Amino acid sequence: MCPASLASRLLKFVLLSSIVFVFFACALTNQMQAQERDLFDRKHTEQFTQYLTKTGQYDYAAQELERLLFLDPQNDSLKVQLLANYRLGRNLHTGLSRAEDFLKGGMPVLPVRKEYVKLLALNSQERKVYTFLALEGIEICEREQGAMQMASLLQDWKSMQHYDLASDCFSNRDREFYSDILYRGLHQKHKSPILAMGMSAIVPGSGKVYAREWKDGIMSFIFVASMAWQSYRGFKRKGTKSVYGWVFGGLATGFYCGNIYGSHKAARLYNDQQKEQLAKEIEAYVYGGF
Repeated sequence: MCPASLASRLLKFVLLSSIVFVFFACALTNQMQAQERDLFDRKHTEQFTQYLTKTGQYDYAAQELERLLFLDPQNDSLKVQLLANYRLGRNLHTGLSRAEDFLKGGMPVLPVRKEYVKLLALNSQERKVYTFLALEGIEICEREQGAMQMASLLQDWKSMQHYDLASDCFSNRDREFYSDILYRGLHQKHKSPILAMGMSAIVPGSGKVYAREWKDGIMSFIFVASMAWQSYRGFKRKGTKSVYGWVFGGLATGFYCGNIYGSHKAARLYNDQQKEQLAKEIEAYVYGGF
């Protein structure tokens, strides 16, 4: 075969292979670009947002929802989801700011209003909650639900008793939770700091035992009693000239006074822990869920 003919055929083969390669490369690139566009369209973004919310990635979910809202600013469903994710992520300041942006366009839909009240209540803005609930256009049930949330967060048991939990305004879940919290709030047992001090003044450590600080109470009794006994032994041997007696007497007096103050502190701590436990449960209920 002629070398020139062979070279010509080889050149044609290379050109044809190059054309086929370019064709398939372009087709593959177009397909990948189409898939990439599909991944970032509204449908896929909403699905991704739901996944982020379910897995507790509320900050990332809020970022995706902000992007969707930019494209569709009048979508109330997206507004509700956005505020809920800010609430669940405990980003209250940003959530309130966005909710107030939505309010500038007029009275929002009920789900948006509910989220706004929750954000206000969790941010301890009592006056704003009641002012908003008093506005014209707020439904009766909406007003009672919001007021109950605020009262429970404040642990205002007296105000909570004003609302009828048996009414249709509250779900079975609400009735069960608020009834239990109200009962426990009204019947929680407080420890008297004054009584604790008095008890420890008579029997060292007994005030701490009363405040459920068993170990500290026993240790206080042992320290005060042992120091007092050593002081007694010193004075018995050498009278008022006993250095040993004065040293241990001073230590005994210091431990005794500290035991009285500690008993007052232990009683207050017990009461604070009781209140804090209820506060955590209430916050978890109001924070959680859509």
